[in-house]
Amino acid sequence: MKKILLAIDAIHPDKNALEFACYLGRLTKSPVTGVFLENLVPDQKRVLKKAYGLMYMDWEIDEGSSEYKFKMACIEKSIALFEEGCANRGVSYSVQRDGGIPARELIEESKFADVLIADAETTFNKKYEGTLQNL
Repeated sequence: MKKILLAIDAIHPDKNALEFACYLGRLTKSPVTGVFLENLVPDQKRVLKKAYGLMYMDWEIDEGSSEYKFKMACIEKSIALFEEGCANRGVSYSVQRDGGIPARELIEESKFADVLIADAETTFNKKYEGTLQNL
């Protein structure tokens, strides 16, 4: 294997998925790429913009909100735990942060991977989304 992808909810990482990814990485001597999926859509707000003399509405992330800052701190902590976990297990790793729509980003990244590891309970929606196969 040349590339193992570990899909991680950046806010709520799953330790069992990390353990399994590191196990596979050690077994096959393959690097593990931690894809930290950030659902930034709820953090967006509508703003009025102007281009070519015309006004239009667009969406922007409210980076000044306390909720957004808290979310970014959680993501940095999750990345540090991933890096520490891989380093302690002797597995080479890389980190990739994907903001936007998590399902779309993960599908794009998985095109170039041999294996994709994801916790079955990873979700960015409070209602049932289905399995990865339904994406």
